[in-house]
Amino acid sequence: MTSSASESLVCFCHRKTAGELVAAYKRLGNMELLQKETKAGLGCGGCRLTLFSIFGEAPKDLNVLEHDHIPGASACVKPGMRLMKGLVVADGKIESTIYASNAVPPQFIDCDSTTELEYALFDLEGRAVLHRCDSFKTNQTFVFDSREESLPRPFYGLFLFQLKRSNYGASRFNVHWSNGRSTTTTHEIGDSGRPDVHFPLIVNKNVLEGPNRIYISIQNTYNENPMRCTIRVYDVDNRDDITWDCPIPRFGTRWFDVLEQFF
Repeated sequence: MTSSASESLVCFCHRKTAGELVAAYKRLGNMELLQKETKAGLGCGGCRLTLFSIFGEAPKDLNVLEHDHIPGASACVKPGMRLMKGLVVADGKIESTIYASNAVPPQFIDCDSTTELEYALFDLEGRAVLHRCDSFKTNQTFVFDSREESLPRPFYGLFLFQLKRSNYGASRFNVHWSNGRSTTTTHEIGDSGRPDVHFPLIVNKNVLEGPNRIYISIQNTYNENPMRCTIRVYDVDNRDDITWDCPIPRFGTRWFDVLEQFF
């Protein structure tokens, strides 16, 4: 396994890399002991297919965890991020919609995930444009649509979303940016049928000359082949673009400093 592949995160809930999991599997000998020690695959379950592709052994299913008495695992434990951040653009050319679901998947059985949520929107100067608190009920969907908000336009800022429960987790949000004809979102995968992903970034003179840094990370979660990726940077009026080809190794992650690489 190459260095870049071994450093790639496989289990985001419990922050386990491919290298750590491979070493643990070699030492422990089977998937059940691997999960007991590392908790991999016992959070949101999103890495279970990756675990199977690496080790050729199916991870334990979430709906039998209670019967197996796996330490640290529970049918109602949903580890994840308590504070989430996303970019909001509302300038007439691009508008933003944020979705979050508090749905309980079947493998969590009867689980009350009701929690209090708090969210705020900040402008480029760090000023709070809005700040709200609400109750986020089980199986509820949260929607924030810039087109329905009284925001100064053009507006570019940061959206912060916080869940209040200590047993936090599976609820995360995705940002959708749309120009009225097409939409791109923070949740994209290579085989989604949408090979071109356009991600808006706030870059102006203050950002370029100040202490701010902008990073892009691209992950290849597939084991078969490197992923071919082309990054194109252009302004909102489609003037002066930069194109750069960058392969992503299998199970690899590439990080790019946008200001150094493209400006």
